[in-house]
Amino acid sequence: MDTGDILLFRSNNLLGTWLTRTLTKSHFDHVGIILRFGENIDDLYVLESVGDEGVRMTSWTCARHYVGSYFDKIGYRKLNYELTLKQLNDFDTFRRNSTGKEYGLNLKKIFTNKSEVLS
Repeated sequence: MDTGDILLFRSNNLLGTWLTRTLTKSHFDHVGIILRFGENIDDLYVLESVGDEGVRMTSWTCARHYVGSYFDKIGYRKLNYELTLKQLNDFDTFRRNSTGKEYGLNLKKIFTNKSEVLS
């Protein structure tokens, strides 16, 4: 796994996750982005946004233990693109600016097609 790779999660126990899968017509209901800071498994993290904590970084060592207790499945999608140093730096800036921010989902956000554009 490397920076930019995508993890797709299928939760196993919440009504909201079933609703998310139904509305999005997807097999999965949660997504995370891999961040690699070194060569060891302890250097892998998942950037994700969760309702009660907001945007956070979770170590891969911790996230993989969620399978069976919170997630039925974790899917993996490799980023087939060579990131430049500038892109990696921009992504790191995004990570630092996003981590710790609140997350909230409501019907207005679901049915409004608006997103923030980074320059």
